[in-house]
Amino acid sequence: MKQQKIFIGPYGLRAGWRFLLFAMIVGILLTVLSLSLGLATPIIGNYAANLLGNWCGVAATLAAMWIMSRIEEKPVWNYGFAAPNRGRNLASGAVAGFVALSTLMGLLTVTGAFHPGPPVLHGAGIARWGAYWAVFFVGVALSEESLMRSYPLFSLAQGIGFWPAAAILSVLFGAGHLGNSGEEWAGIGNAVLAGLVFSFSLKWTGSLWWAIGCHMTWDWGESFFYGVADSGNIAHHHFLSGGPAGPGWLSGGTVGPEGSVVATAILLALAATVRLTAPHWENPALERLRPVARPLAVDDAQDSGGIAVA
Repeated sequence: MKQQKIFIGPYGLRAGWRFLLFAMIVGILLTVLSLSLGLATPIIGNYAANLLGNWCGVAATLAAMWIMSRIEEKPVWNYGFAAPNRGRNLASGAVAGFVALSTLMGLLTVTGAFHPGPPVLHGAGIARWGAYWAVFFVGVALSEESLMRSYPLFSLAQGIGFWPAAAILSVLFGAGHLGNSGEEWAGIGNAVLAGLVFSFSLKWTGSLWWAIGCHMTWDWGESFFYGVADSGNIAHHHFLSGGPAGPGWLSGGTVGPEGSVVATAILLALAATVRLTAPHWENPALERLRPVARPLAVDDAQDSGGIAVA
């Protein structure tokens, strides 16, 4: 009986165990897919393998979501993908992400913290590599938002509440950037803040679509369009060029623009943007599950010396 209480609560398997089971399934599937992709890389080439790597993450996460949905007997799209206004939220998030990044780049240029350079690509190369990185970062946005803010956030929120769950997962999201070359603590802090902003967009809109759109165009703009470091990594075959100048706290240094204190203000502005421009939709699946008071039965009332009211 005690063991049952540890694993099973009033609503079935407890939230923490659901989260760990999901993470374990993702880990197993991602390992299998990554090993398969490693074997295929000499055949398909590094660029194709690089592109497919993120989509392996998407496949592993969606498959784990489907398995958990079967266990819980719920539709698989309930975990952040089934809310209304999907197209509108995706489009407005995509516009907001690129406009916010462009504003950041403009402010860094005006303050002298960034020195823009000439285009690196010309002609058909712009369209070809622009499309390549678009597909790449669609995969990044889908995989990271699904992994950090779909089933994990929904399951933990039902156990400990939305914002405690969002804080834990945002810290994990920031910690996931620790292995990037050139990353610094300022960039990690802004990654945590970005996780909280994307979590807020989920809370406000009831779905992940705004966050997916914003995440996608922000990364695409950094890596391809402006050709700057993204969490310490500089993409090959980018459109524009340039480099940071001045103190790292302002320019972002080796981290890239998202390591700047100006980026912190831009991220907070993004939270205000989703609040002011995206339609609000309360998703009851994000609420903490609380026991409902059981009506007092006749036998219970007699046992306690009370009177049961019909």
